Amino acid sequence: MDKRESLFAFAVNGQPTQVEADPETLLSAILATTLLQTANERWGGEAAWEARNPRGELLDGSAKLGDLVPNERGIHAFIQLKPGWGA
Repeated sequence: MDKRESLFAFAVNGQPTQVEADPETLLSAILATTLLQTANERWGGEAAWEARNPRGELLDGSAKLGDLVPNERGIHAFIQLKPGWGA
């Protein structure tokens, strides 16, 4: 891991995954990685997904990973299908 990189934890449709990234990286830049790691890329591409912080507030893709505050389980954001997408 690069000196500037940190480990960030996400839950994608309830499945945990982690991404190594610089804290200045934008949330939108790692979305595809989290979908691939959890085999969720087939569900409509990145436009079909939204991210929420542990308080349930919708996150903008321009949020920096380093600004995300993890919950007590260490999850920085929950990524789920937007309403109306999916099977």
